[in-house]
Amino acid sequence: MKLSAPSWDLPDMGAPLVLADRPIALVRPVTVRSEWRNEARNPRPEYVAAIARELTATHHVVVVADLQDGREWLEGVLPPHHQAFVKGELVVRELLALVGAADIVVGGVGWIVPAAIALGRRAFVIHGGHGGHNARQIITDPRMNLSRIGFATPRELCKCTDKLHQCDKSIPDLAAQWAAFCSRVGLNSLTPAPSAA
Repeated sequence: MKLSAPSWDLPDMGAPLVLADRPIALVRPVTVRSEWRNEARNPRPEYVAAIARELTATHHVVVVADLQDGREWLEGVLPPHHQAFVKGELVVRELLALVGAADIVVGGVGWIVPAAIALGRRAFVIHGGHGGHNARQIITDPRMNLSRIGFATPRELCKCTDKLHQCDKSIPDLAAQWAAFCSRVGLNSLTPAPSAA
């Protein structure tokens, strides 16, 4: 029996708090949260930074997080950006309104994936490890419209289920994966992406 596709959407979240004269790029920096420590899942911070750096030339880059001592902290440094909401300033509805207004969403596996799918936004999701729980075929359903979603994947996505495993997160062809995604979804961005090596 074949199941029909459910509706993967959200109601209108209202106007975003960010106004810009260029398209908005929402970037989720690489962080660790104390209630769900999963360093293995995170991509290399320099990969997110490389894409954010490129987007600063064509987009208004906004980074979002809820950094709090002992509760959520950065891995690496904040990616290049024009505006930051990193102290939990945005409530969920405001955060989703920003996703809904974004031309592109960039970051690792996490809440940005279902948010971008439900709001029909372009998203470039950069895998780290922990693929036994976070591979694209596990976190998405084949009935979902993934035509606007791209996954940058390490040369061999670690299939572990250990949240603290030292997975090999190397993506030597990140620039090529980014360029292919931009071409596929018609994203107005510079190509190729700067090297993250």
